[in-house]
Amino acid sequence: MLNLEGRELGGCRLIRKIGEGGMGEVYLAEQIRVGNRQVAVKVMRPDPGAYDPQTVEDAKRRFEREAATLGKLEHPNILPVYDSGVEDEYFYIVMRYAVDGSLADCIRGRSRRKLTLPADATLTVEIVSQVAAALQFTHDQGIVHRDVKPANVLTQDISGAPWRMLLADFGVARGLDNTSQRTQVTGTITYMAPEQFHGQYSPATDQYALAVMTYQLLAGRPPFEGDMGAVMRGHMNGQPPSLRTLNPAVPAAIEAAVMRALAKEPGQRFPSVSAYAQALQSGLHAGETPPALPPDITSPIKLPDSATPRWPVDNPAQGQAKEPPGRGGLGRTWLVALAAVVLMASVIGAGAYVSKQNQITQARFTQTAGAPTATATATQTAITPDITVTAAPAGTPPLPSGVGALVFDSPALICDSGNPLGWQGNSIAQTSCPGGSQVDLVSSAPSTQNVLACLSAAGQSQANGYLTATVSSQSGWVVLGFRQGVGNTGGNTTYTTGYYLEVNAQQSQYELYKVNNAGKSAVIVAGSLESALPPTFQMAALFNGTTLTAFVNGQALPSAQDGDFANGWVAACTNGSATFSHVQLYNAS
Repeated sequence: MLNLEGRELGGCRLIRKIGEGGMGEVYLAEQIRVGNRQVAVKVMRPDPGAYDPQTVEDAKRRFEREAATLGKLEHPNILPVYDSGVEDEYFYIVMRYAVDGSLADCIRGRSRRKLTLPADATLTVEIVSQVAAALQFTHDQGIVHRDVKPANVLTQDISGAPWRMLLADFGVARGLDNTSQRTQVTGTITYMAPEQFHGQYSPATDQYALAVMTYQLLAGRPPFEGDMGAVMRGHMNGQPPSLRTLNPAVPAAIEAAVMRALAKEPGQRFPSVSAYAQALQSGLHAGETPPALPPDITSPIKLPDSATPRWPVDNPAQGQAKEPPGRGGLGRTWLVALAAVVLMASVIGAGAYVSKQNQITQARFTQTAGAPTATATATQTAITPDITVTAAPAGTPPLPSGVGALVFDSPALICDSGNPLGWQGNSIAQTSCPGGSQVDLVSSAPSTQNVLACLSAAGQSQANGYLTATVSSQSGWVVLGFRQGVGNTGGNTTYTTGYYLEVNAQQSQYELYKVNNAGKSAVIVAGSLESALPPTFQMAALFNGTTLTAFVNGQALPSAQDGDFANGWVAACTNGSATFSHVQLYNAS
């Protein structure tokens, strides 16, 4: 402890300690030369006898970097710095005193203005937008904060005025050139982006942390909870619970924006933190009523019975499913034990653990033969060998032979200007339009219901054709439907017949299945992709007579024969969250 109460430092009289860290303390002080105004003074004087020399040097560089960074960041939503320097071997920074504490203090009820979670969506968007403005300014200066969290967002409570947020604590901020001789995993684990566990960062890293904070404000909890190992595995490989399941008052478009900003790959997030804030603001006014459907198409589409669970069957007669990768069993128990051993040491040493975990969770999963459980007019399921699918070449993959004239090109489906093709969503399809060339589609149904949220071009019937789309999957399966129609109604459900090609980018699997007019499904072709898909890829289906062929990134998968459905409309679907762009339909002969 420094015990500096009553001392003068940097022209300030230190009154009392109001915070402390590993090597420093923060004091409430009076700046004598400026009318004794109240300020906060951050002081550091590491004891060389208590720390190794490298740690002391790192701390000094971090402190100096924070002072230099804050000194050039003048923004209404960044905590102002008045002075900094070294005096009697004490490093100090003189900052504005935020009397109302941090956003974390508000959440914990320790400030004059309290914030009860889950917070109202309008207030949340206002808070996050102010922090986003500070971060965007920071990024424009070539700086990444790397530790965005409620404790580093100070509040200024002006009576009768809206909340004002002040981004603070740039102690671990770095320039965009992240090359260095020493790569460290730095941040607060609850808010850390997946790439941070590898010592990597970019402006998208701050966007991810801000999305975690948004999720926490709206849901009343962060997306991943538990011990250090559980939280880390969640950031690396898990999917957060649906926001609307935890808080049904959250608009669907806001949920879609948050989930996109929480994408594992930085390139799948919004192009900037300001774009993320704009998507949240637009989501407040997007409305909750899904587009109207024809009276005979009212329900979501059920995923195939044979895909529940979607794993090989050891004993078809008894129906005992194998443990899927990463979902319990001995492998998961081993991972939990490994996490407990490795992560309790330090987050700083997490890189080796992450590397090993990725080797395990990214191991290729190959589907083997098993009897399909579907009934009705099911044909024999064809289980294919692994197919090697690589990243798409520059531009759009070439059209396969037999493909004719373009029927339509829909850049953003239901978000197309005027929606000329009449795209319509079913009852659980929630959409947002972040730009003029894509649509974000999210299923609002719990994953346990195993149903699809779909956008259908019900006015476009096609007998033979080639349907293709550029897709980006955040969670679940991405699906193209074709030769769809209205089946019989059973109870309150209207079954949507037709063929469905689905790809799970996270698990490198695909299936082609069909649904009959009684709602029964049957898998026609299924298999695995040997290599992982890129964040954005092309998927397509060629249907010509009874021959059905799936394509991924322009590469044909094994064809199948089925003639149950001769024509019908097309659709784009997901049972999770996905982005569709440039959905095209061609004639085929």
